[in-house]
Amino acid sequence: MSRVFSAIRFITISILFVVLLFVYANFPEKVGVYSNKVGEPVGLISRNTFFYISLLFIIFTNGVFITLINLVKKWKRNTPRYKEAILIWLHGMISFLNIFFIVSLVFYNAFNSLEDVTIDNFGYSIYLFGSLSLLWIIGFILVIRLQGK
Repeated sequence: MSRVFSAIRFITISILFVVLLFVYANFPEKVGVYSNKVGEPVGLISRNTFFYISLLFIIFTNGVFITLINLVKKWKRNTPRYKEAILIWLHGMISFLNIFFIVSLVFYNAFNSLEDVTIDNFGYSIYLFGSLSLLWIIGFILVIRLQGK
């Protein structure tokens, strides 16, 4: 089962890098990162800066989880079933975060689009991903409690 989640992680990170390159190519020279009350972009940075900050953040986040996955694989103290449960959780969490990053990049693309695109529906995704990540963390606590016995 861990291999399935590992494959999902690989697929999501591949899609994430494709979306990052696509969004970078579609951005104007100055990218709006936040807006005023009317919805007009106020905070502007160059698209190169946005790309490199996003790339570093994605690499750092995925690197932390890959490091944790490698550390869990080297554990000798716990049962294989316990290790497998934690590996599945870690692969699932980074896959989930990659999907969140993909949605965020699509939002920034729509926000900075020169076309008239409504971005009202993206607000719900923030609450949805926040709620789902909280459930995922609660699931991790349950896995540790149930598998540790």
